Amino acid sequence: MGQNIIYRKSSELPVLYDYENVQDGIGYRLLYGCRVEDSVGSSYILTSSSSLASYPSGYTTVVAGSPVATVDFDYAANKYPRTVKGTAYCQIGMYNQSGSNGYTIQIKKWDGSTETNISSKITSATISGISDVVSVKIPLTETIILPGENIRATVEYIKSANSEGIWGHDPTNQDQGSLQASNASTQMIIHMPYKVDK
Repeated sequence: MGQNIIYRKSSELPVLYDYENVQDGIGYRLLYGCRVEDSVGSSYILTSSSSLASYPSGYTTVVAGSPVATVDFDYAANKYPRTVKGTAYCQIGMYNQSGSNGYTIQIKKWDGSTETNISSKITSATISGISDVVSVKIPLTETIILPGENIRATVEYIKSANSEGIWGHDPTNQDQGSLQASNASTQMIIHMPYKVDK
């Protein structure tokens, strides 16, 4: 008489993280803010590649107002369900001529037509008359990102005086105008936490 053999189904998607906290069941992926352009126009994305250069520029510059510019950075749509969990972190290199610079950031789920907030709006510290990298922590609501949905980071750039302010978003960390990589990073990096099965 034949014997029934049960084969264990392997995972459909091997996922690699930049670093993990296995005890907490969280894996972090680094996502870089980037500007891209084609025949249709410019858009802003999140990419896991630090070798993808922003084009035509890797920064946003503003001269006055509060807030003065809002940019949505979108990560590629999921092909498999993924769960975000825990605390994200964001770091942005900034240059300030006078007055003060800062930013706000909010993480959202985006399905192509509707945004769902998965964090509150977080406001950074400010800098004045210098170049520096400013980081914030972003507590997230545990959320399943379904196939066809993606993660969106909405960033508001805040400038208090009528002078030059620059916020970097070049994954390759090249000099961007007055924002020099030797003085402060020209990257925007989000450390995004995903749930890891133990």
